[in-house]
Amino acid sequence: MVDDHAAWPAARLAGRLKLDDAQPAALVYDLTQVQARAQALQGALPEFTHCLALKAAPYAALLRRFAAWGFGFEAASLTEGLVAQQAAPGAVVLFDSPAKTRSEIARAEAMGWVLSANSLDELARVSRPCSLRINPLTGAGRIAHTSVADARSRFGEPFDALPAALADDPRCAGWHAHIGSQGCSIEQLVLAARRLVDVALRHPHTRWLNLGGGLPAQGVFGDYAAALRQTVPELFEGRWTVYTEMGRSLLATTARAYSRVEYARRGVATIHLGADFLLRRVYRPEDWAYPMRVLDADFAPLTAAAGEAVEQTIAGPLCFAGDVLGSVQAPPIREGDIVEIDQVGAYSTSMWSRHCSRPMPPVYGLDAAGALVPLSAGESEADVLRLWAAPDAG
Repeated sequence: MVDDHAAWPAARLAGRLKLDDAQPAALVYDLTQVQARAQALQGALPEFTHCLALKAAPYAALLRRFAAWGFGFEAASLTEGLVAQQAAPGAVVLFDSPAKTRSEIARAEAMGWVLSANSLDELARVSRPCSLRINPLTGAGRIAHTSVADARSRFGEPFDALPAALADDPRCAGWHAHIGSQGCSIEQLVLAARRLVDVALRHPHTRWLNLGGGLPAQGVFGDYAAALRQTVPELFEGRWTVYTEMGRSLLATTARAYSRVEYARRGVATIHLGADFLLRRVYRPEDWAYPMRVLDADFAPLTAAAGEAVEQTIAGPLCFAGDVLGSVQAPPIREGDIVEIDQVGAYSTSMWSRHCSRPMPPVYGLDAAGALVPLSAGESEADVLRLWAAPDAG
């Protein structure tokens, strides 16, 4: 269960968010919290240029807000970068894809994006100054499949085996290190920054550094900043432009999802969000948890008399036995109740699964006045049909 429900404005959704047959689920961002997280990062590290990792939640309506606050964007594909450029023309775009084609590199260079070459092979394809990604070999974090800085990683060149000739290569204008997400400690992140700076100090053409992202959703920006200032003071001397590319730590805790309970039987409540929405939770439950609670149809928490609450399973809508999000202790759940899922502001709809071809839900922002602001219409049946249509279909 969640400890901070009092800080979340779920009660303000009553009369504003309608969940019915046409819209049985929705995602809601607290826009006040989004801005507070952005300002907390900028306040902790005002010397740096901060970029939002687009893969966390690439809604144009959110991107425009971040651009207005002075953020750039990190793109892990050409299309992600184009989404950012369309939403916020002129904003900084860090292009970090590990599989850039030659034509994608040429397009990104023409648009003035900051490229990060993932390897020496990719560096050979680049014609303009770029970053080279290094593997700082800080070791795997708690979640192996989101860790990319052990000896087996396919991302970057080992920091301790870089060719000496790179010191004379003007294309190496920057250095980039990203070690993983969520399961990585502040100590690992700071060690990566230390090794990145040590590389930069040996290369006179260095103009910028990209520290990557990876701070956990519950990470405290002030703690990260204090550790960097103590261990890597060179970052704050003004000799280089320094980028970050946070995603989960900026957005995860700023949104919650809501789904109507469609059926409740034999201790299982079936809702309209499952592995299509929280893919990692369903397939890797040992690594990912999303607190849940049950509300009534008016968005008020279900309350139980002493001994009345029972453990009940929350299951998703997909057609396989493992589509289970977890369990809750609550009074007996009924059809029409609402399940609230916490910490879904990053890597939820952006990882939407096409299993069973269910359309993505709409996304809203709740502003300081309590008004619901549309951020994304989600998908209609027509959108999904168009996706699977043959090229010659009418």
